[in-house]
Amino acid sequence: MNTFSNLALKLIQRTLVDEIIKAGRLACKGRCLLMYESHGKKYWGAGHGLAGIMHALMDMELKPDGVEDVKCTLHFMIRNRFPSGNYPSSEGNESDHLVH
Repeated sequence: MNTFSNLALKLIQRTLVDEIIKAGRLACKGRCLLMYESHGKKYWGAGHGLAGIMHALMDMELKPDGVEDVKCTLHFMIRNRFPSGNYPSSEGNESDHLVH
């Protein structure tokens, strides 16, 4: 890739990361620093939920406040997992089954 392509890719990534962080802050409603909704539910899974979004954000270059938001959200997730180690499939779901 040439220098222009690298700069364009970094700009696109930066814009996406900023928008993902902004959307997570808007949807959190005070329970944790970042939260996301899909089809009216706050999913926690890897496919289209909090775990997957956190995984993607951890692989990106984040601003210092974004790093803190991701860390705090991960701590929130760890504190709210079931004794089995599983996570709820969505916010408020008390059924302890493997989240995919």
